[in-house]
Amino acid sequence: MTRSPSPHCPRTPTSDRIVTSCGTRFAGSGHRTDGSTAMDRFRRLSLGLLFVCFVNADAQQTNQRDMPGPANTGNGCPISPRVADYPARGPSVSNAWYANADRTIWATFWGWDFVRRGPDEPEPKTRYEPGQKVLWYKPTDYALKVTGKRIDGAAPPLVYDIARDPRPRGPIQPSRVYFPAPGCWEIDAKAGSSELRIVVLVKNPAP
Repeated sequence: MTRSPSPHCPRTPTSDRIVTSCGTRFAGSGHRTDGSTAMDRFRRLSLGLLFVCFVNADAQQTNQRDMPGPANTGNGCPISPRVADYPARGPSVSNAWYANADRTIWATFWGWDFVRRGPDEPEPKTRYEPGQKVLWYKPTDYALKVTGKRIDGAAPPLVYDIARDPRPRGPIQPSRVYFPAPGCWEIDAKAGSSELRIVVLVKNPAP
């Protein structure tokens, strides 16, 4: 049965449809195919796109938070972060190891706070040598080469010394590392095709 159109909506019959100024409906049914249906679809599509954009933005922020990066200090030295791990068969010193991305070279300063203490000259009588003990883990078949330079000013190069224990014990290489001056230092350690590069901030004792 065809419904009578509203007196405010003049109709124009077209085949099995009744067209009025208020919209279009099919004869014999109460279903109206006006702009409200299209508007509902548009709203649902907009909400879906908004949800997808929100999820993608949240995922990008999560990935950026999870990516390790340098910890910039107040003076602009990009200090390298330590890793929450330690080498296989190595001492499990908590938060004390630096490592490269593929975990083939490791280094620990044994909790040193990077404050220079003691004389800068060796004392033969006491066998004192300036510097800090650093333990390295590296690929077994290659010798370790370590260099370092100050990147925020002039200074002599870093001293890497293995004279007291020149032969590595498998992957382990003990050493002494001496920073001739305070400042921001970049250390580069290589063994075969592996490389570890870290940045540390060395300070003088507080006056």
